[in-house]
Order: sequence, then C-alpha cells, then structure tokens
Amino acid sequence: MTATNDNPYLKTKVMTASPTELRLMLLDGAVKFLQQGAKGLADGDHEAAYNGITRCQDIVLELMNALNPDVDPGLCDRLSSLYTFMYTELVKACSEHNQEKADGVLKLLEYERETWRQLMEKLAAENATGAATADAMAEAFGVGISIRDDARAILMQFIEARGIEPTPARMRMARIPDGATLIDNPISAAPGFTIRNVHVCAGIPRIFQAMVAAVLAGLQGGTPLLSQTFRVTKPEGDIAAALGELAHAYPGLSIGSYPFNEGGVFGANIVVRGTDGASVSAAMVALAKLFPEATA
Repeated sequence: MTATNDNPYLKTKVMTASPTELRLMLLDGAVKFLQQGAKGLADGDHEAAYNGITRCQDIVLELMNALNPDVDPGLCDRLSSLYTFMYTELVKACSEHNQEKADGVLKLLEYERETWRQLMEKLAAENATGAATADAMAEAFGVGISIRDDARAILMQFIEARGIEPTPARMRMARIPDGATLIDNPISAAPGFTIRNVHVCAGIPRIFQAMVAAVLAGLQGGTPLLSQTFRVTKPEGDIAAALGELAHAYPGLSIGSYPFNEGGVFGANIVVRGTDGASVSAAMVALAKLFPEATA
C-alpha cells in the first residue's frame, strides 16, 4: 500500500482499473514478489526471501477473499482449494527455505496470470467485434451510423445509476445504423438493433438470450411476448427459493434471474416474461412484496 501511495501514477492506475484489470494486477504482483522471494532463496538471502514470499502470500489471500460463490460455486470451490494449497506451500517455502515449493507455486501463478490475460484479450476482441458489426451492417445496407440519442439515453441512465464513467469505449455501444430500431437489453442496457430483416444482439450468452426474447416479441405470427425487469441487490443464492415459489405460482410466465456484481455489490436482474399482461403485472407486484427494498 505504501508503494502505491508514493507513486501517483500507480495510484491512479489502480483507482481507475476495472475488476478484470485489478485481478491481472494482483496476479502480476504475486508473480513479481514470488520471483523476488525465490531469488532470495537461491542466493541465500533470507530477508529478501521472507519479504518476497510473504507479500505473495498476502496477494493469494486477497485473491481467495475476492471469490464470489454466488456466481459459480463449483469454480469458486476449486479456486479456493488451489489458493489454499498455494498459501500452504508458500508458508513451507518460507519457513523451510524450500526452493522447490516456491518454484512450484510460481509456475501455478504464472499459468493463471497467462490464462487471465488471454481471457481479457478475448473479451476485448468481442467488444471490438460488436462495434465492427454495427459498422458492417451500416455499410451493408448503405446507411450512415452514429451515436443515437435514444441509445445514448439508455446507456447514460444505466451508467449514472451505477456511478461509473461514460468512457468513449462505453458510448460506442450507442452507435446505431440510421433507420434501425433498438432491441431491449434488460441485463447490461447496451441495446442491439434491427435493420430490415437482420437482428443484431450481444454475443454474451445470457445477454443474447434475454435480447432474443425481445426480438421474438416483435416477430409476426405469434402472440406478443411481454417483458418487465426487476432489480434486486441481493446475491442470487439468497433469492433463489423465493423465485422458485413465484415461478410455481405463475406457471404461465418465464421468470429468469441474471446475476451481476457491480462495485462489490451483488444482485440480480429478474426478468418476467409472458403473453398475459395481467399475469406479468401481478408477478411484478409479487416481486415488490418479496423484496420491498428493491426497485423495478
């Protein structure tokens, strides 16, 4: 913490980093400190070994404490076991001056860091692909493209409610081809669009699923599908039982739960869909009674 406070650039970098960037920074730090500790062991410098290894231990504990079992309990259990193993091996490496144990943990951390870096690159590529898709659609249909006021308003409402910065990259999600109609995104707000007979939705599976439901509601040949969203700031595991009872009470409706983690606040967007408007409204009223602290 002292090093961060003494380095204004590093402090700014940490304060403005996204959760995925922060995790990569933690992994970078764990690898760097353990490399220093391992070198201390190899050189017989016990003070350098102790300082490097114990700093790495602190980061491993932070990685373990940051796990969110509500998102993926199975994955969190496996990662928790891995971090516990790393921590135990680091304690032995430090107390026994054991180079082999330090090197073993270093290999695990380097592998995790590289895996996480590749995941970040994949997510960045998917975001770039989304922007490129909008441009390609505009070119294919011979129309212009710009940040639309209605799409911008949807994004700004979402952004301001969460206290995050409307960066240029985020606002690019409001670029819509001229003449297109918006597709509702009840999960992350960034709208898709329909231009003539082409529907463009987000590629992330759970968001795609929610957006397709909105597209289906507008297609000819069936009863329109109605949809309303209710936001609850409680972990999904805490509301699952109540949602199960609600789904049993309204068998004609589809009730989906889409978890989120925003600034350390866990919650879920509950999306209620159905063809009977009265039933959808009644389910929303029931949700308000189940979770009076939440807002639709």
